[in-house]
Parts: sequence; structure tokens; C-alpha cells
Amino acid sequence: MTNKVMTSLFVKNKSLSITFLLLILVIPLIIIKLGVTYHSILLMCIIPVTCIFAFNFQLAIYCLFISFFVNIQVSEFTSSELIGGLLIISFLVTHLFNKTDLENPLVLPLGVFLITMIPSFFNADSAFFTLFISLRVVVFAGLIILIPVSLRDYELIKKLINLFLLFCILNSLHVIYLAISTGGRVFGFAGIMYVDYVSIGIIVSFLSMIYKPQKLMFYLLLTLIFLAGSIFTQTRNTWISCGITILLIIIQFIRKSKELNYNRKKILFITTALLLGILCIIFLTVALHPSSFNRLSSAGVPSNANLNEPDLSRFGSLATRFFIWFTAWNAFLAHPFIGIGLYNFPFVSSNYSTISPILYKAFVKDLSPHITYLAILTETGIVGMMGFLFLLFSILKVSKEVLKKAKFGDYYFYSLILFWIQVYLFFSMTMSDAWLRGHGLMLWGVTLAMFVANYRIVKKANLIT
Repeated sequence: MTNKVMTSLFVKNKSLSITFLLLILVIPLIIIKLGVTYHSILLMCIIPVTCIFAFNFQLAIYCLFISFFVNIQVSEFTSSELIGGLLIISFLVTHLFNKTDLENPLVLPLGVFLITMIPSFFNADSAFFTLFISLRVVVFAGLIILIPVSLRDYELIKKLINLFLLFCILNSLHVIYLAISTGGRVFGFAGIMYVDYVSIGIIVSFLSMIYKPQKLMFYLLLTLIFLAGSIFTQTRNTWISCGITILLIIIQFIRKSKELNYNRKKILFITTALLLGILCIIFLTVALHPSSFNRLSSAGVPSNANLNEPDLSRFGSLATRFFIWFTAWNAFLAHPFIGIGLYNFPFVSSNYSTISPILYKAFVKDLSPHITYLAILTETGIVGMMGFLFLLFSILKVSKEVLKKAKFGDYYFYSLILFWIQVYLFFSMTMSDAWLRGHGLMLWGVTLAMFVANYRIVKKANLIT
């Protein structure tokens, strides 16, 4: 077997035949066993879809990206987590590979991260349940290790990014329509994770404006649509994270304009055009949806609040987060070294609450710590936090190596996109823990998979020794 990844000819030619055969064999058994019920019909739909995914890796990876915009949950797992698991199965079924094909600069830090989480299971309320819901982390690691084997050039990476942007555009238009027609805070068909999707869309389209000036107007329009959608979600956290990231991008391009042969005047022109566009979007947003910025002034605790008998409607969102953070910090102090158990905080937070039962029930019960770093610290302790920080440090180290060598063409363009997406995620992690579960974890996994694939492509071109 050579180092080159080979796709099995059998599964390429026989996948539909196998699916059809399985349907012929299994469907009668389901009908006999369950009858024609909702569950039997659902099962009959799931089986062929699973088979098609298992025998067609490229279709499975496209469906994984689409699943980010589908809000379906089975037990503890979202649609993207389930399809992510199927994607791993699909890879194992459709690819022949050897050890060298799996060479990956993030294997060691991923392994360390996974190992440092294990001790937290000893403090978990239910070790078996914790192990069950922690399977999502195994899928996360599997995506990072296996997907890069198939992403051997920029063609598929480009298609996946464009597919993601397409659904961001559709959801942005849906958000704008809903916000104008209902006057409420909306997220579109993608749900709450859209606030992060659209921020990533803004970063990609803004970088494209700078790097591909021949398509300036197209990407400027795209950026403004994304900005409008983001404003209508009324989500401060992502505005801050995205704003800081865009500012750093501008600083980088201005500082390195000579080295990268960029015209500073063009960069300043693009930035000015974007700022003017943002102002126009804000004016239009306020005119069409006056309540879009109301949440900016509703962050704190009322000055005359009675915490024993509180009026819950008067508390701002930032104030309510404080109660979660305070409880999570208490949990960390109780188990500082190995934590209270991965993903366990929502189930055991009452054991560490010292606030009013009314406040606990309203603002803490069944909720996660809401900050990624605090969640890791609380649930896996100092040991898990060290593993997590090692993973983040390794990502930055690989980024520095790639950006130092890839100075032209698609090598630099995709290196920039994938690096700045990670930077945005790191900032976002200070205000959200969505990146540890569900669509957020799977999206982080596939962006890291493309990040690793880019590293391998750059290395293959002998730009990295």
C-alpha cells in the first residue's frame, strides 16, 4: 500500500446496490416487528440515508456542512454530531490508508487534551452517562484526524467554504425578513448558532475583499448582508469577537503591506468603504427595527434589585450570566484539580449554588457555564485546562509556521482564512461555550480539519520543510 489515499472501487460502484439490497431485506422486518408507525417510518428513512452516507464520503461531508443549519436533536446529540459520526464511519468504509496518511501536527495535542479530560470522569455524577455524552469529543477528534486525508487540494476546501457561505446568505436573508416582519430578536432557520456562523462569514468575505479586489463589490455586498443579519440577532458577544478579529486583520494587512506587496491605500479604501457600509446598515436597521440595540442597555443588575425576592424581568443578560459564572467558580473551587466531570455542570450545578433558589432556578438550572475556558476549568479542572491550552497553543504554533512560509496564491489566502477563523473562535470562547458541544464543536472540528489539510498542502508544495 502506498502513502497515497485510495478510494475503494467496490464502494464506489456498489454503494447504491448495497443500499437497495439492505432496504429489501430490512424494511419488511421493520414492518413485521413494529407495524406501520411513526417510528418504523422514521427508521426506514434513516437506514437508506445512513447507507448512502457510509458509502459516499464526499456526500457525507457536504451533508455535515448543511447539518450545521438544521436544528434536529436525537437524545443528547445534534444532527451535526450524528452526521459527524457517520462521516467517520464513511471514511473507514471508503478509504484505504496507512499510518503515514494520518500524519497530523495536531494529533499529539489532541491526544493530550483527550487524556487530560479522563480524570474528571471520577468525579462525574454518572460516569457511564458522562462517557456517553463525551462521545462527541471523540467525533471531534476523529474529524480533525481523518478529514484532512481526503482534502488533498484546495478544490474541495473551496467548495465547502462556498457551501457554508451560501447557507449563511440564505439564513441572513431569512433573519432580515423575520426581524422586519415580526420586530423581535430572531436567528432564522439555523437557530442560535447563526450568530457565530455569520461572524465567520463576515471574516471570510472581508478577507476576500482585501485579497481579491477584482471582486470587491461582490464581497462588499456579501459582507453588508452578513452585517445586517448579525445586527438583527442583537448578540453583543459575537459583535465584540468579530469586531476585534476584523480590527486585527486590518492591522496585519497594513503592517505587512510591503512584505506581501499590498497597496496600503487600497486597504484603507476597502476599510473605509466597509465602515461607511456599516453606518448605512446601522441607520437602516434602526429605521426598520428600532429595538435592535436595546440589549446594549440591558446588561446589568437593577440598582434597587432585591435578590431575595427579585423581579426577574429587570435583570439584563450580562447580570444573569454572573450567577452562572459564580456557581461554576464555586464548583471549580470544590474540585480544582480534576473538575466535576466533563459536561456535568448543568446536571450538578445545584450542589454548588449559594444564590437564592429563585435566581438559581431562573438563571442557572440546566445551563452550562457559558464561557468555554470556565467550562473546561470547572468540568475538567486544572489538569483538563492544561490539556486544552496546549491544544490552542499548538494551533497558534502551526498557524505561525504556515503563514511564515505560504506567501502567495491560494496557499496564503486559505492559510489566512483558516487562521483568522481560529482567532475568532478563541475570542468567542471567552464569551460562549457553544464550541464544546453540538454544532459549535463539530464546526470547530471541521475548520481545524481544513486547517490541518491546508498545512499538509503547503508542506507538500515544499513551502514547509
